[in-house]
Amino acid sequence: MRIRQMHVGEDILLARHGQRIERLRLDRRTNSMFATLTDGSWDFASNVILPPAAAADDSVFSASDARILVRLILGWVAFSALLMIVGFYVASSVKDPSLLDSSLMYSAY
Repeated sequence: MRIRQMHVGEDILLARHGQRIERLRLDRRTNSMFATLTDGSWDFASNVILPPAAAADDSVFSASDARILVRLILGWVAFSALLMIVGFYVASSVKDPSLLDSSLMYSAY
């Protein structure tokens, strides 16, 4: 027994009308479900959750957002590099070899 796929529009129409639906038809051209009701009227619901204009909208991430993001990343990389340089300088300026060995051999995990 093969179970057929239920379309989003069919689910919407069932929620709206329930037992009053006499016949359901899929319109492939508009990607919609059409329902004929028991009183002779009809209703339709789209099978698309988001409209195509909202799904293909590229204005969510603009060029100015990209420039700000690049600046933040470059600033973070420069700050991290500065911290590493300072850490290496402090570690190399330690004169006591036993203190240097104990700081290098400490397991942080």
